[in-house]
Amino acid sequence: MSTEREHFSSRIGFILAAAGSAVGIGNLVGFPVNAAKNGGGAFLVMYAVFVFLICLPVMIAEMAAGRKAAKDPVGSYSLLSGGSKGWNIAGLLSVITPFMIAVFYTVLTVWIFGYIVLTLMGQLDYLATPEAFGEFLTSPYLFVYMILVGLIINVILVAGVKDGIERAAKVLMPSLFLLLVALVIFVLTLDNAFAGVEFYLVPDFDKLTPTVVNGALSQAFFSLSLGMGILITYGSYINNKTNIPNSAKLVAITDTSVAFVAGLMILPAVFSFNPNVNTSELSDSSVSMIFVFLPKIFLALQTSIGYFGASLIAAAFFLLVLVAALTSLISIIEVPICAVIDSKKVTRAKALTYVGVAIILVA
Repeated sequence: MSTEREHFSSRIGFILAAAGSAVGIGNLVGFPVNAAKNGGGAFLVMYAVFVFLICLPVMIAEMAAGRKAAKDPVGSYSLLSGGSKGWNIAGLLSVITPFMIAVFYTVLTVWIFGYIVLTLMGQLDYLATPEAFGEFLTSPYLFVYMILVGLIINVILVAGVKDGIERAAKVLMPSLFLLLVALVIFVLTLDNAFAGVEFYLVPDFDKLTPTVVNGALSQAFFSLSLGMGILITYGSYINNKTNIPNSAKLVAITDTSVAFVAGLMILPAVFSFNPNVNTSELSDSSVSMIFVFLPKIFLALQTSIGYFGASLIAAAFFLLVLVAALTSLISIIEVPICAVIDSKKVTRAKALTYVGVAIILVA
């Protein structure tokens, strides 16, 4: 079954969707901690240099390749390389990679959804206990949360590019920005918050080892969804009137800005909770930070804003992370869906069923 290829209806829709694919859990938690532990402002400078001198040209190339071929990564590499076997393998890897990441992201998204439910049920004090996360992972309710998350993703993706992905991006991305700004404003009013800002922003060039520099480059590539087939896929949905270089710049600026501003939320909150915090206590793992460390910080807020207020702030944070996870998960899953549609000539609903069942089984 062959159908006319869908397109984003507006440039802003494409930019928000592409930015949504780039803005993920790592931006909100992993990046600020990684920057703070590896030179602060010095790491931020290296990250920005890599984004605009190396990553931006790659973004432009991937978007242009997708638009030129108007196909999924496998079809794009095959068409543009003249059927070269080596490039066909590269295209296949660009579909397998997001599929495997989608499995991991699905699990994380389900956990975050569950934490929102438990926080709203007044169990923030329980989530802050050492044994909570381990017990949470064995809860049978995880399967209920997975069904609900799956329904949300299904509703968005089955609606298509314009009515699903683009419409969702126009709602989710502004919501994410508003939530992030609101939380940053609140956190900066806490005692000792600006000690965290100083720790985050003051450059320490002595920490810029080759390993740290390589980490900054890796963070930039992963953060902007490069090499995963996402931008090729989204590029195949844009028309010839779209200015790709300018759109890519806006996506890069949006992603970098969110990561930077997130640092103004995470680090001040940590230093307000514990003014004498040891940086070695800050885990580079987003999973550890979100589900183990941060609930303790939010619970500590009850001394100043009460238990209800602390629970409300915690729920807002988990909602922020959920929105970021959903925007990324939508783009990641769209890659194998697009590949199935293009290769098997099936409807979007059937392609989503095949891919969704496979992800859920592995997850």
